[in-house]
Amino acid sequence: MREPVYLSNPFNLFDMKDRKTKNLRTMRALCLSLFLSVSLSLFSQITVTVENTPLRAALKKIEQVSDYKFFYNEKLAGLDQAVTFSVSNATIAQTMQKVLAGKELTYKMESDNVVVLLHKEAVSQKTKTITGTIVDSSGEPVIGASIVVKGTTNGTITDVDGNYSLSNVPENSTVSISYIGYQPLSYPASSKELSRVILKEDAEMLDEVIVVGYGTTKKANLSGAVDQISSKEIEHRVSGNAGQVLQGMIPNLNVSFSDGSINSKASFDVRGVGSINGGSPLVLIDGVEGDMNYINPKDIESISVLKDASSAAIYGARAAFGVVLITTKNPNAGKIQVNYSNHFGWSNPTINTDNFITDGLEWARLSDKLSLLENTSTYLGYTEEDYAYMEALAALCETQSGHAEYEQWIRAMKLYGGYLKNIMKYVYPYGMVPSGIYHKDEVKDSANFYAVQVGIRSGADKDFEEQLENGIRLDKEHYLRIFPVWFSFKGNIAVHLSTGKAAAICARVLKDKELKDIAEQQLFWVVGRNPFGQSMIYGEGSNYPQLYTALPGETVGEIPVGMQSYFNEDAPYWPQFNTATYKEVWGSSAARWLMLVSEF
Repeated sequence: MREPVYLSNPFNLFDMKDRKTKNLRTMRALCLSLFLSVSLSLFSQITVTVENTPLRAALKKIEQVSDYKFFYNEKLAGLDQAVTFSVSNATIAQTMQKVLAGKELTYKMESDNVVVLLHKEAVSQKTKTITGTIVDSSGEPVIGASIVVKGTTNGTITDVDGNYSLSNVPENSTVSISYIGYQPLSYPASSKELSRVILKEDAEMLDEVIVVGYGTTKKANLSGAVDQISSKEIEHRVSGNAGQVLQGMIPNLNVSFSDGSINSKASFDVRGVGSINGGSPLVLIDGVEGDMNYINPKDIESISVLKDASSAAIYGARAAFGVVLITTKNPNAGKIQVNYSNHFGWSNPTINTDNFITDGLEWARLSDKLSLLENTSTYLGYTEEDYAYMEALAALCETQSGHAEYEQWIRAMKLYGGYLKNIMKYVYPYGMVPSGIYHKDEVKDSANFYAVQVGIRSGADKDFEEQLENGIRLDKEHYLRIFPVWFSFKGNIAVHLSTGKAAAICARVLKDKELKDIAEQQLFWVVGRNPFGQSMIYGEGSNYPQLYTALPGETVGEIPVGMQSYFNEDAPYWPQFNTATYKEVWGSSAARWLMLVSEF
């Protein structure tokens, strides 16, 4: 048998049970001391220096160097006042004393590290907790009745037994009690009647007449999902649009705008989008289908919204997305009453367009310059040589009127203008400038002829002779062609637009209306004033495969090479089908169009 072991203690003697109890207590004390030590080191040690900084920013800085969190109302006065202070290893109390020194603010600790900033008056105001029961006139509890401190967001609702409890109620405040279908009540916070409140039914609300379909009914007898507002509820809303007036007024009537422009129209839906294909409610204004965006809000007497399927029994499938019934005001007997209201709106662009390029010709020139820098070739494929000589002559006439050769310059312009007027007589009724006058022996100049003509092939002399003979013979050697002489490549738009530009420049200097009309006719030819009545700008109504074009896919806003002639004849040709598998679009056509448009 083992001998018992006795422990000696120089101060006192305990049995084993007493020693265990004392050790346990000692450990608890040490843990508590350690926890308090950690807590104090975590929350009370604040070291920060702030100089001439707004109060709200200073609080953020304290949050950064500690675990304290500050809460306050953004409308609290003094948050933007500058503060200057410095603390080192300070407690929150010591820190806040310096932060709020000389201010009408104080603070309240809601938990270990949550600090609420308050105005001193709010803290000094005495509050209380009120409790009570809310019942109806028959003594039945009203479930979900609203109890709110007037002018605040402090409130609660009743439970299933009609009981409520509301804390932090200032003694000098007013408590409002309300519930749908009952008359609202208000009592002072000190009133003893708050312990048992009796709500009475709102007979006026239940007797309210609502427009439903082709008749009216009392709200008390209404079984369908219908909401209504009257003119009194919208008359103080400032807006020139009925859609803006109705936003947030009727439950489940959703009003939305596609953008924020002042003349933006509202779109409506009842209880959300009812179909993947969209759908809007049927709007009837005094029984006639209309648009709510075009009715004056001041003319509205009442608006009823029929939300459920029962409205389809009256209006059929058109009511699948709901019905909005608008009744306008009727004149009343008695004295004349004149009401005036106005609504003004201004809109400004969000982007300054002063530096935007709005001149088509300038855009074309810049595009070509950029293309030359990148690709060593022009993007639009035209050059100013098309009209450079006429532009230079016009500049001399407009700026050097005192020059000795001024009359000679003017005479040259008049000769050119007369030339255009004369050749235009041969193209009636087409209205486009002829391609030019050809000499019958041009084809014999092999050095120049083959360099100028694009896509030339063998047998060119025979085709050239035949095309001239199909033109207008002016004398034994010269022929006028409406459409250009061509071989593999065909097209006339670039020719008559460039000539039209020269005619416009000439008209500008000579103040000649006939020449300006000739230039304008070239623009009209492109957009449809031609023998076929068809615009040649892609995107204006059709694909136009019968045009002489060559470009894969579709092009919008571009102008093709032009209308071709019938083989070697000098007449426009518009085939019924196109055998080519591609479309050709030359940027020069669009560039020349822009050049000519810039003259008007």
